[in-house]
Amino acid sequence: MSKRPTYQDLEEQIGELKRELKRLKEEFGESVKVLKESERRFAAIFDSSPVPTSLTRLSDNQLVDFNPAMMELTGYSRPEIVGKSATGLNLYADPETRAKLFVELRNRGVVRGFEFQIRNRSREIRDLLYSGVLIPLGNQPHLLSMAVDITERKRMEAALIESEEALRGQKELLEEIVQQRTQALEESERYFRRLASSVPAAFARVDSEGRYTFVNRTYEAWCGLPSAEISGKHLREVLGAKAWEAIKGHTEAALSGERRSYEAEVPHAHGATRWVRAECVPDFDEWGEQTGVFFSATDITAKKQAEFAMQRLLEENRLLSRRVLAVQEEERRYLARELHDEMGQNLIALMFQIRLFRDGHEASDERLASLKKIEQVTARMADSLKQVLERLRPQMLDQLGVVTAVGEAIERWRFRHSDIACDFAAIGSFENLEEDVAIAIYRIVQECLTNVEKHAAASKVTIHLGNTDQVVQLTLRDNGRGMDLNKSRKGLGMLGMRERAESLDGVFEVRSSPSQGTEVFVTIPLPAPPVAVGTTS
Repeated sequence: MSKRPTYQDLEEQIGELKRELKRLKEEFGESVKVLKESERRFAAIFDSSPVPTSLTRLSDNQLVDFNPAMMELTGYSRPEIVGKSATGLNLYADPETRAKLFVELRNRGVVRGFEFQIRNRSREIRDLLYSGVLIPLGNQPHLLSMAVDITERKRMEAALIESEEALRGQKELLEEIVQQRTQALEESERYFRRLASSVPAAFARVDSEGRYTFVNRTYEAWCGLPSAEISGKHLREVLGAKAWEAIKGHTEAALSGERRSYEAEVPHAHGATRWVRAECVPDFDEWGEQTGVFFSATDITAKKQAEFAMQRLLEENRLLSRRVLAVQEEERRYLARELHDEMGQNLIALMFQIRLFRDGHEASDERLASLKKIEQVTARMADSLKQVLERLRPQMLDQLGVVTAVGEAIERWRFRHSDIACDFAAIGSFENLEEDVAIAIYRIVQECLTNVEKHAAASKVTIHLGNTDQVVQLTLRDNGRGMDLNKSRKGLGMLGMRERAESLDGVFEVRSSPSQGTEVFVTIPLPAPPVAVGTTS
């Protein structure tokens, strides 16, 4: 028989049980604390996760919880979702997709990387990459769902696929175009070579280093070499140092992408130099890269010789015109002097004799009246002679210079045309002005005032005379009816003024149109002042 436990033994066992129970309570309390801390951390992670996450009770398919990211994705607030099912909210865009998802969940207990679409609160379709796992909570199975919104990615993938298809189509089209253009280019090159060989101009092409790739027959004849001996050589080697120096700047500019046109005198294969007009046109490929330069050159030696001959004739004509004008002025001066010395003196003597006769003899009233008329006619003849002398050769031009002479001529014109305002200003020094320049200025002013008087119907005339170290400038403006220059350009007055200016290497320009007044601009260059030469001992 076993020994029956005593009361003391029972108390010890009870004490042991109490201590064990206390220890278990403390461990349970710690476990509860750990569990609560774990739940708090899970809740914090659940709520703060950027991944849309939800918890669904499978017994009734009701949404138990979801985080803010899921609210943002679906567009629903917490009160609108809690206690409702995803089916009730019509979240699934395709019910069949939901059925496939739950079949896989029941079979495997977990789903990863499952793609499907939902419909948010705004009825917008969103693409999701879904992962879900079945977990037990409170002795009930729950579904923890996490989803990533891949709508933009899907759109980009679709756009990429569309882009790839478009690129594939473009590639095929480009390949076809390249083939067609290659054939066209080959045909064009054949046509180009036939055309270039038949044109009378010298034609050539060089690469980006200035080496020949093509020349036509005219270019061969110019250089005196067949194309086989020219091809591949540099321009300098074929043309020679002297010709290369004449065209070097233009060629280098063209090789840098600049189109150039120029005229140059270059040596010819047969010894004599020839004038050419050349065009340098940069050649670019389809990508815009320069591959060379086209040259075309035309022999303009005959034209240049004609131009030089024309220049010589113009210069001779200018010298002749200057000489004719000088002779005219000399004749005018001579006539003015003769008229002044002879006729002028005779008119003065006649008036003196008339007055003596009238004052020294008694005469009837009728005879006195006749003498008075004779005296008046003689005075008018003297005034007319004075005007003629002024037009032939104003004495002030020789004695006081061009400014005073022009000013006096303007004053006389103002006296005769008091209804027309005429302003005159002269700026600069005119003391040492050459005689032929002074005469040209004076005569042009005379002619312009005559034109205003006869044709302009103006109320105002402005005349400005300026002098710098290099040129004399004369400007005349009126506010009259203007004129048609096409009809007036050939008038003798216009031709005479232009001839005077151009005989002195000057420029004569008229601007006018009907009802817009007339402007005359004259510019005459002055000879450079003599350079003082120092003396050395």
